[in-house]
Amino acid sequence: MKPLGGDRYQIGNIVVDKRERRITVPGHVAHLGEAPLEYLAVTTHGLKAYETLLEADASGSEFNLALILIGFDSALSTRPDMQFDRRYPGGQVADIQVRWTLAGHTQTVSAEDALLSDAQRKQLPAGRWIYIGSQILKANYGRYGADLAGTLVGFVHDPNDVVEHRAGLGIGRYGSIVGNTALMPPAGSAVELILTATGERVAPGPPPAPPARASHSH
Repeated sequence: MKPLGGDRYQIGNIVVDKRERRITVPGHVAHLGEAPLEYLAVTTHGLKAYETLLEADASGSEFNLALILIGFDSALSTRPDMQFDRRYPGGQVADIQVRWTLAGHTQTVSAEDALLSDAQRKQLPAGRWIYIGSQILKANYGRYGADLAGTLVGFVHDPNDVVEHRAGLGIGRYGSIVGNTALMPPAGSAVELILTATGERVAPGPPPAPPARASHSH
């Protein structure tokens, strides 16, 4: 960990601002358009790089340590039991934004605005991103899940992620979440992933009940 002054530190390529409770992670756009996505960000050349919007220049351990330094604690988290778990994870909330500079203009969008949903390519409503801290994989010699899988921020309730979308996106509908070509810069463009601790904490919850079927009288 390299001190930068002013309560700022560098872990690998990540800049940690403890005073602002914010981390900034460099990376690039990986997939846009029709590519089916399950992750907002994974490590560069990670196992899940084929289904991520962004590749980040950080390991799972570096990403996790940076978040711990701004106040996140996995003891306060409830992780999914498995990938595609319908139950909502609980824990501390992170605000996530993506920032880039193109042709001299800097633009910032929310994580949800960087993605689109369904065949109509609708914009996503605002949601909560929860720190879950990833898991230790005893079956893999105690390796850290986010290092082994390379997953940093996801939205299909993967317990190997460090941060997860609380409600989940596209679970059971593979291919329904894609990158927003109207807002995001082209694939390969340099971006920064910015996570800020909001101070909010939410409890875990059961999956939403399916909509009731309309009854018909005869």
